[in-house]
Amino acid sequence: MTRAVPVLDGAARHVLDRVAADPGAPIQLGITAPGGYGKTTLLRALERLYRVAGVPVTILDERPVREDAVVLVDDAHRLDGDRLGVLLRLARSPGVRLAVAYRPWPRPRPLTELTAVLPAALSGIAGVGATLLLGRRMFNAGTGLLGALIPLPAIVPILLYIGLLIGAQAFVSVPKAHAVAVVLAIIPNVAAWAAGQIDNVLSAAGTSAAKVGTDALAKAGVVYDGLKTLGGGAILAGMLLGAIAAFVIDKRYYWAAGYCVAGAALSFIGLIHGEQVAWAASPGVALGYLFAAVVCLAFSVGSTPAPAQMPDEASPAPATMPEPPAPAQVAAEPAR
Repeated sequence: MTRAVPVLDGAARHVLDRVAADPGAPIQLGITAPGGYGKTTLLRALERLYRVAGVPVTILDERPVREDAVVLVDDAHRLDGDRLGVLLRLARSPGVRLAVAYRPWPRPRPLTELTAVLPAALSGIAGVGATLLLGRRMFNAGTGLLGALIPLPAIVPILLYIGLLIGAQAFVSVPKAHAVAVVLAIIPNVAAWAAGQIDNVLSAAGTSAAKVGTDALAKAGVVYDGLKTLGGGAILAGMLLGAIAAFVIDKRYYWAAGYCVAGAALSFIGLIHGEQVAWAASPGVALGYLFAAVVCLAFSVGSTPAPAQMPDEASPAPATMPEPPAPAQVAAEPAR
């Protein structure tokens, strides 16, 4: 039966094989991908498998949800808070069979709470958590062929070399005084990677950070909330922090204050340092950026911007050429 869904990748076929082998086994699955990536296809394939096996299937709509049936939900990002609350109660019930498909954005807060308690059986990218990522048919075929021709242990060193080369180029292409700004721009990306690794480890253990609790993680020395906040919107946050640091180093405090205000606005709506785009997503972080802007404005009083420096600022000044000696004058002999 899994041959009827060739658009699905290997991970999705693995899910279908598990359901076909034991339709009565509990399963909780989160499926996230942009539109057109096969979320509905996978749900329909699961529905066919369950109906053939005689298992009742409930498609979430306006009817009451049967807790003894398999619940398949498509486009969960469009549901209201009440329906998402019903799904959240189902997800927390033992032995429930639930599959929820949704797009990465927009993700309302009730949906974020739901995805946090879905135990991860499969995860395609670090940081995704309890989700199964789907791919398009051509992308799927291309990566399958590439994976068959080039083993993963051979690809990883190449990617590592490219990353090291880009990092080295970043330090060479900027003035030496801005090296601190480059390091600061990398930190949010490291935080996002670390939070993703924590999510994957907890998912492999059949749990999540929401179930374990941030207090328990903090007692074990894992600052999970801090990593998630710092790594939210890591690329944009890194660019912003790097720019602020560069302007502070150059003593251009007005520009630094302007970027701090921009950081406050972006963090307030959740584009950086937030799990989702929402109003007042990270008010504490936004307040911190505003305080940094005030500090920069205070330092700007009476300060003189540092002169612009180029990457080759340490090169010695060209030596001045010595003036050519004056031509010798020959005294004229007196006429006889």
